[in-house]
Amino acid sequence: MMVAQSDSRQPCTILLPLFNGANFLGRSIDNLCKIAGPQDEILIINDGSTDITKHEIEELCKLDTRIIVHCCQHRGLVETLNFGIQNASHEFIARADIDDAYDYKRISVQVQYLANHPEISAVFSDYKMVNLSGRNLGLFPSAISPELTAFSLINSQRTAHPSVMYRKSAVIAAGSYLAEDFPAEDLALWIRLVDKGKIASLPEILLNYTLHSASITQSKQGLMRTKSLDLRKVFALRPENLTALDKIQDLLLEYAKFPDRNLRILFFLEDLLTFNRFTKGQHQKRITTIVAQQLLSRNVFLLPAVLYVLIMKLKRKLY
Repeated sequence: MMVAQSDSRQPCTILLPLFNGANFLGRSIDNLCKIAGPQDEILIINDGSTDITKHEIEELCKLDTRIIVHCCQHRGLVETLNFGIQNASHEFIARADIDDAYDYKRISVQVQYLANHPEISAVFSDYKMVNLSGRNLGLFPSAISPELTAFSLINSQRTAHPSVMYRKSAVIAAGSYLAEDFPAEDLALWIRLVDKGKIASLPEILLNYTLHSASITQSKQGLMRTKSLDLRKVFALRPENLTALDKIQDLLLEYAKFPDRNLRILFFLEDLLTFNRFTKGQHQKRITTIVAQQLLSRNVFLLPAVLYVLIMKLKRKLY
């Protein structure tokens, strides 16, 4: 198998929880072996899979010396992830899901970012949604800066769980994943990481996020929506969100340096309108000013129809 080139960087653990993913296993292992450097480990936690034998999983270790497999009784995603974190050999941990695919430079650029930014606990990335045949279903651009990445948790779409690389020590200090938060355990963890530090994201597409009916995201959609909504409503009331809005014009100017600038601004405006809903319009005058400044900027091109939809949402979607 081809191995990603090493640049003498800090090593990383790629954490892959596995439960009944036999259909994706070969493709996933091939992808992870290509993106991992020679100093990295690929830590597979088999959570009692029934579609593949323990022997077959242990055979994976023979494919590549960087692959480490732990086989456990089935206990669910949260406990599996926490077990993986505790057993990770390295401080930097990259989450991976068996049905997704990653850009060849994902590990190296995220490791470099965390190494150069010791104040950041977790870093995400842009990602594409794809179906099982690989068809592109749309781009989710990340919010990039720590302030806007934290603010984007109000919609929770741009901090995809399988795009994250985090510090083991920061996650443990934040309480790791909590069973009561499942299936929104990732969002709850990001919010606790923001309590203790900062999160950020990279303006590069490093993840192809596969949508299919058997994924946890799809099978637990109703419960996830309810859990996520409760978390986001509480998060919206935090005073630091207003602090971020004080710097918003300067923060959004930074988008000029990165691809998909206008799309990033549109996603921010959606975050802003969600914030308006959750805070019951308490800051509507301020928010209206920000929206108007962005929509009227000569550097931002938006169709009149988009302007109309955004203004209608601002006026009507109050709780």
